[in-house]
Amino acid sequence: MKKIVLILSVIILPFINFAQENNLLIDSAKVYYTKGEYQKAVDSYNKVLNSGFESAELYYNIGNSYYKLKQVPNAILNYERAKKLAPNNKDIDFNLKIAQKFVVDKIEVIPEIFFVRWTKNIINMYSSNAWAIFSMISFVICIILLLIFFFFNSIIIKKLSFYLSIIIFVFSIIFFSFSHTQKEKLLNHNEAIIFTPSVTVKSSPDQNGNDLFLIHEGLKVTVTDSLGNWLEIQLSDGNKGWLEASDIVRI
Repeated sequence: MKKIVLILSVIILPFINFAQENNLLIDSAKVYYTKGEYQKAVDSYNKVLNSGFESAELYYNIGNSYYKLKQVPNAILNYERAKKLAPNNKDIDFNLKIAQKFVVDKIEVIPEIFFVRWTKNIINMYSSNAWAIFSMISFVICIILLLIFFFFNSIIIKKLSFYLSIIIFVFSIIFFSFSHTQKEKLLNHNEAIIFTPSVTVKSSPDQNGNDLFLIHEGLKVTVTDSLGNWLEIQLSDGNKGWLEASDIVRI
């Protein structure tokens, strides 16, 4: 018994120490922030990130600290990373919109079809894990209804349980697809923020390409292709072009 306790202690204690160290760093970062020492707050939060821990709240607090330092690209980058983990958080959305007001480029977004926009809004209501839980719960309910169908003699109960099981099974599949979509968004690093003060986007992946348009730091773009140290990016209005990889930081 003592050996088991010792083994468990050896396994668990490092995780407890890890959590305690991160909590101390986060607490110290919050103190620095309230004192107006925003760079020290950023440094403490980044130590937590470097330990391998991440959360929407952590990125949100880093974004707030960078915003206070007037480092708009870094603020937007961290708000966007927070939004990926908590897509329906109103505080993140609010602060992100405030930071985006300082971006020079005001790019019009290509309007989406109502159904596509409506579906995205529903998917963004919950995280990947939440949708996965909904899917599993629905599947369990479906199994229970099928058991009722097989073991009850009443015709009405059989019909009701059978049709309900089909409907709930469909919802289980839908919830699973929503979970998969949210997971793909987390793993997808094709979106990026411009970090160079101003960038001339080229028509081809080299300095000899024609100048297409000028964009500025803080703008969000989508990476669609790459060639060596060059990346093809697309703006929200559909315009495309090439820039150097060093001009952006991926979300």
